[in-house]
Amino acid sequence: MLFAKQIDPNSKIKNVAIAFKLDFLESSGAKKVTLFEDGVSIAKQMKVIQIDGQLSVFFPAEKETTKLQFHIHGPFASTIARDSIPYNSDNKKLINEVGTLLAESLYSIKELGLLTVDLLAALPNDIDCLSDFYKPLQIAVVKEMKANPLVPTHLRSHASAAQLYQGPSAIREVISDEDLKFLIHWNGNIQWAVGVMQNSRPERFMRSLGITEWSWENLIDVMWANFRLHNSGNEQWIHSKSDDWLQRFYILLKKASDEQGSWKLEDCRIVRLQSGEYGRGNEAFFPAEDEKKSKKNNELFPKVKLDLLKGSRKAKVREFLESIGVKDVGKEEELKSILNTYYPSYDTVEAISHNKHITHMKKFVLHWNTQKSANLFSGFRIFFDHTGQILRPPAELYLDLPYNETGLEAYFDAARKLEIRKHKLWDGYKNQSIKHFEEFTKCLGIMDGLEIREHKATATQSHIFSGRSGKINRDYYINGLGWYNKGSSSYFGMFSLSADSICLSRLIWKLMSNTTTDALRAVYKTSHTEKNAPSLIVNQLREAKWIPDKDGKFRRPAEMAKATLHKDFPYDDRNGWLTTIGFGDAEKKKTEEYKTLKELCTKRGLSEDVAELLSEMAGLPREEQKERIKNFRKQLQEAKLKSSFPEKESPNPERRSKKVAENLPDAPEKSYEIRERSVRVSNGEAKIAAKEYLQDCYTNPDGEMVCQICEDVMPFKLDDGSFYFETVELLRDFPKECAEKYLALCPVCSAKFQYALGTKPEALSSAILNTDSLTSPLLLARENKTIRFVKVHLEDIRTLLQNVER
Repeated sequence: MLFAKQIDPNSKIKNVAIAFKLDFLESSGAKKVTLFEDGVSIAKQMKVIQIDGQLSVFFPAEKETTKLQFHIHGPFASTIARDSIPYNSDNKKLINEVGTLLAESLYSIKELGLLTVDLLAALPNDIDCLSDFYKPLQIAVVKEMKANPLVPTHLRSHASAAQLYQGPSAIREVISDEDLKFLIHWNGNIQWAVGVMQNSRPERFMRSLGITEWSWENLIDVMWANFRLHNSGNEQWIHSKSDDWLQRFYILLKKASDEQGSWKLEDCRIVRLQSGEYGRGNEAFFPAEDEKKSKKNNELFPKVKLDLLKGSRKAKVREFLESIGVKDVGKEEELKSILNTYYPSYDTVEAISHNKHITHMKKFVLHWNTQKSANLFSGFRIFFDHTGQILRPPAELYLDLPYNETGLEAYFDAARKLEIRKHKLWDGYKNQSIKHFEEFTKCLGIMDGLEIREHKATATQSHIFSGRSGKINRDYYINGLGWYNKGSSSYFGMFSLSADSICLSRLIWKLMSNTTTDALRAVYKTSHTEKNAPSLIVNQLREAKWIPDKDGKFRRPAEMAKATLHKDFPYDDRNGWLTTIGFGDAEKKKTEEYKTLKELCTKRGLSEDVAELLSEMAGLPREEQKERIKNFRKQLQEAKLKSSFPEKESPNPERRSKKVAENLPDAPEKSYEIRERSVRVSNGEAKIAAKEYLQDCYTNPDGEMVCQICEDVMPFKLDDGSFYFETVELLRDFPKECAEKYLALCPVCSAKFQYALGTKPEALSSAILNTDSLTSPLLLARENKTIRFVKVHLEDIRTLLQNVER
């Protein structure tokens, strides 16, 4: 296929030419066509093929390498040997003319129907690496095809490169030119470029045209941008598509999602529903196989259009829909739909009959009992109050007869000053044979009694407990009584113990009789200290006049006695709560035995609590009381009072052990100097560190420092107010200087340990490693004694012993 152009009108020989090689198309028959058939267009018989292009100057320049895929001719000046041409200015002008001819010939090739992918393969591209002399040919053809409709398109037409988009064939097969214009919101003329094989010569040439690439990522992004929210224009576009097209589109989107690993399609409203509307995947459900016959919850669940799940593509379509959240209707989905339809959190709800409601309630309770979780029902108004007409959330209701005799109905009738009034649960549930119904109501938060709650002791009783953090920091209160957590879902307003309400008092009495002993004590504990005090509940109940006597008069616990209690208040002190709040203290203090015990306890330095404990013997026969008091007096005379031993426990023993072991290699070796006598000089810093270490370990919460052997308080203090004690080396044959290997001893025990120790060092080390308690036995001054450790000290010494060999 030859194209020529005359460059000098005055001479017939001064022209340039280009020639593409043609070959017959592959025939569908058994034999390839080799003869041209008249009357049939050339495009239906032949195609352009690639060749090693030659340059001719009326004769081939055999040594000239053009790297072109077609021949060129012109009156070029040649070398003396006439086998190549010099790249001088005259020849450069001629090659520019050849480039112009190449660009102009594209129109003729297009008219012949040969401007196809095959021609693109024969045009120069960047991979050819043309020399600067031949580069004008590539520049000329690229410029012409960018600006004019000369690039083959997907629909077998032609357009300029500027109007084309290029993308995977799977996208081009589903997304039409018009669809593409809609999705990218383009008002001009755009088309898909013809499809070419990746990394082929046509693909490399088209890349040089700067055609816009449209990838899988672009597809997902435009879908997310267009279909994330309601938009009538977008919905109209997708609504115009057939079910067949939508099936192919879903399969295309699944491939895009797999390529990109994107979640964005889950947010797109692209699922065609039976109703004709569109929803997100997580809002839609698959129809049953016999959907036309099934009436199950059709009004509650938006179903995928059944026709989309038919035919040969149904498996792949379902796979895509599942990937964006469409699911089968399950028990939980059914319940969610019922809750959202009939029991929303706002006040105005659709009227529902009692029969339908009971059916729902049975499903709710069955699901709760199976799953052991109430999270599904949170925030919904699923219970009728006493009227049987108004639906309320669990936090607004309480339980009483005919379910359980809680006393709450009388209490709420009497306590009119509450900020939030609760309502009694509807009696109509009682006779409906709903298994586990009462447990269900309590789990969801319907009130069945007063509630003891836990909070930080540093918040409830800041005058006693102070600190920012602690391993243990807890106190207890009755919700709504004096100190409350208004953010609690079960908060129902403040009430006062001075309300003179037998209903309220009976509820508190019942609550405290069944509580644990933990609720009676507030505790604050760190790694170094521990504080205990009566809980907030105890303090409140101890001071208020809230317990009714036989005559209905309200008195403080201390003013009461077992014999004077109101008939509706059974005496029950099994958990010690009555003793803790001081019940009957006034009567106890009147007895002669109590006075005697108090005087004796005071003399011995014991607290008044001991006297109170012993006074509980008041109910015993007189002779037995006297005998017990006599024995107790004798024991007190013989007893030697000891201060409480401190406790110290590492919050992270493993980390502490690792740290001690890591520090061991860096500890200085013992060293000695020869003087008039051998003096150990390496232990100076270690003993200083040991003194601070031991003070921290063996100072109890009362600020007293205690000896590790006799466990008595150190005998005296120094001028600076600190206790005097002696740091005594426990592991005498240990090769390293470490603060942890010392003991804190009083002067007497120190002297005994240094001069009257009957246990060998290796036996002492073995005993420390193998003890199951915080003590280790030893023979001291011919007596069997023990060394007592706090936990962190014992762990540190064990770490030293276990790691020294390493």
